[in-house]
Amino acid sequence: MGQAWIVKPFSGVENPSVTLDPLKGIRSIQQIAEDHEVLPEQISKWTKTLSEGGSSVFGPNAGQAVAEDFERGRSGLHSKIGQLAMEVDFLERSHTAPPARDRTELVDTNLPS
Repeated sequence: MGQAWIVKPFSGVENPSVTLDPLKGIRSIQQIAEDHEVLPEQISKWTKTLSEGGSSVFGPNAGQAVAEDFERGRSGLHSKIGQLAMEVDFLERSHTAPPARDRTELVDTNLPS
């Protein structure tokens, strides 16, 4: 039987070093997988993603997509803040107690005793 592999959570900090090692060609993917306790298929997938998407990191428009996503998120948050501020104002105004003379009108005096 082969070795049982346990799925290990991997932080974003470790991922680049594990992904760059196979590209350098110093060690095999199997050796790297054993050292870092991850599946060789995962390292192959990360390496492929890096080699295909590297131009988005180092290309002429690097960071543009991230900046656009950030702006979309920020404008959405600003809208939500405005909506919540309006709801709070409405609730504060509608939740204040009416004056005593207005409260007496709310009491039904025709109820049987």
